[in-house]
Amino acid sequence: MGFVKERLDKDIFEFTPNTNQFTLGLTKYIWEHAFKLQAEFTYEQQKFYNLEKKNNWYARFQIEIGI
Repeated sequence: MGFVKERLDKDIFEFTPNTNQFTLGLTKYIWEHAFKLQAEFTYEQQKFYNLEKKNNWYARFQIEIGI
């Protein structure tokens, strides 16, 4: 099975970058789970077929109100 996975990785590497992601998320519930605050921060490293490297940062924030 490992041989098949390795072969597929090499076949698609030309079209899709090799990506590593590191994510930290925080969630806070308020008022007995009726109000939620959530945040997520992600750092992404990409290595492309032409040896170009790219680093990205993402931040997400969510508010949820329930009844």
